[in-house]
Amino acid sequence: MKIKVNRIIGLFILLITISYTGIFAGYHGCMALICCFVILFILGLFAKLARINLKLCSPLWLLLFLYLCFNSLLNMPKSFLYLVLFSGGILVMARVIDAKEIQCFVKLFKLTAIILAGSVLLQVYIPTVFYAFASRWFFYSNQYDMLLHLGIGCHQYSGLFYEVSFSALVLSLGCIICFVECSINKSEWIKNSFFIAIMYYAVILTGKRSFMLIVPVLLMMFWLFNDYRNLDVMRVTAVFGFLLLLIWKSNAIFGLVSSVLTKGQGDTIQLSSREQYWRLALDMFTESRIWGKGINSFDIAFNRAGIKQVVLDFAGAHNSYIQLLAETGIIGALLYVAGIFSTVISGIKEIVFCYKHHKKNKMIYNSIAVLALLLIMMYGVTGNVLYQPQQVFMIFLFLGMILNLKRMDESDFMKKGKNKVVLT
Repeated sequence: MKIKVNRIIGLFILLITISYTGIFAGYHGCMALICCFVILFILGLFAKLARINLKLCSPLWLLLFLYLCFNSLLNMPKSFLYLVLFSGGILVMARVIDAKEIQCFVKLFKLTAIILAGSVLLQVYIPTVFYAFASRWFFYSNQYDMLLHLGIGCHQYSGLFYEVSFSALVLSLGCIICFVECSINKSEWIKNSFFIAIMYYAVILTGKRSFMLIVPVLLMMFWLFNDYRNLDVMRVTAVFGFLLLLIWKSNAIFGLVSSVLTKGQGDTIQLSSREQYWRLALDMFTESRIWGKGINSFDIAFNRAGIKQVVLDFAGAHNSYIQLLAETGIIGALLYVAGIFSTVISGIKEIVFCYKHHKKNKMIYNSIAVLALLLIMMYGVTGNVLYQPQQVFMIFLFLGMILNLKRMDESDFMKKGKNKVVLT
């Protein structure tokens, strides 16, 4: 019974983090799933069928939770949904898991990214086949109406997921997982290189410019870190030669980046009207710099501003940090960001330790978690990563991986046979 309960909880977490279609494409649909998860987890705790270890978490998270409870009073009842979301995230982060489950999560993320990449390629090159299936797959959300009446997708090249940004995020995570695996293990590098190629190509097809730039930068940073001991004269010369080439061809490269940012439409960076979102959030921040306007209050201000002709349940400022400042003030924003990056720094220290002591398996999963968090948080400059339910849960899942890996030993990953997870 204990194993089954644990599997159900793990299934809920996985479903929340990678579901962006069907009834879960909507904000309220996903929040309903999260509410069920929180109730199930709390019942599991009372029945001693689930286990958390709050000592794994930084005290910053307790302070942030207490602050959000106070801050939510400024925007009740709408703020209640975010309290539920945040509470679920804390449970995911503090949940005690073993090496077997960490490996399972990573494999399933990788498999999801590979399948998603295939669906994007199918959508681009064999659209009749894709949309014949998609007209049934997107049975709920505004994609259904687009497919039913116009025969086209609401977002171009998002594959099996409803939203193109989330598709690009999952594809980018797949690139990171494959790159880390073949960089450290040096095995199956041909297969992983192929997967990286098709997933990154799918990222390009989604048209998400931020991920096109962030992914290569993160992978290059990790390669330099992981391979620094092998930097001989030839490699150093090659690196300097590459830098000189960048300088020599700087105008062409800057032009290419500018073209990516502007989508080839002149000299103005296309922000998809996000400057209006940011201006609204900054105006909210200037009105209440210390406490903010209350968590989840941006959507109310957004609908009142009339930026869109329709009223949206979830809009998001498309910059999580500005929205945090607007809703929770300086105090809340600092606590939230400090909580995440303190754990990231702890993960980086663990990577260095594993590198020095040749603990490859722990290093692989720590590296994946740290790079995934850096990817998500960098995307937060133009995305709603701290507000979209799926992405919030993804953040806390990778934070929990780092915290659990810290208490594990390399031998935990070397056990053969079935590792039973018994939560007491």
